[in-house]
Amino acid sequence: MAATRFQTQDQWALIPGPAELAEPMDSLHIQDIVEISPAAIARSLLSFPGVELLHAETPSWWDWRARWKSGCDYIEIGMTIFENDSQSWGGSHLTADCSLKDIESLWSHLRARHRGVWLHNSDCTIHTPDSFRQEMST
Repeated sequence: MAATRFQTQDQWALIPGPAELAEPMDSLHIQDIVEISPAAIARSLLSFPGVELLHAETPSWWDWRARWKSGCDYIEIGMTIFENDSQSWGGSHLTADCSLKDIESLWSHLRARHRGVWLHNSDCTIHTPDSFRQEMST
């Protein structure tokens, strides 16, 4: 049996959310969001083995792009920011064709460095690692 693939065209994103999340939730109901600087997220993403910078944050963080690649598998990562006073990280849209292990490894890498980083899908569900695995197995 072939391994489940994580294939997406901007339907999933890594986003900031609450520091802790016990169950998946609708992103429209977020009350608390951990603030993380886009520079800190960029450094963490670029420290993941195999991630390369495609476009720097100039003229703005909205232009920042990175890509992880291993053989035919890839994850392209964008950057959005909240237009608040601190211009904190607003999320990173993902375009990918990789194994579940690959995306989970990248997510785990970020979560080890920053509290409140979650996977979010186009249905506005913020996933925990367990709920993500469950969703991908259906």
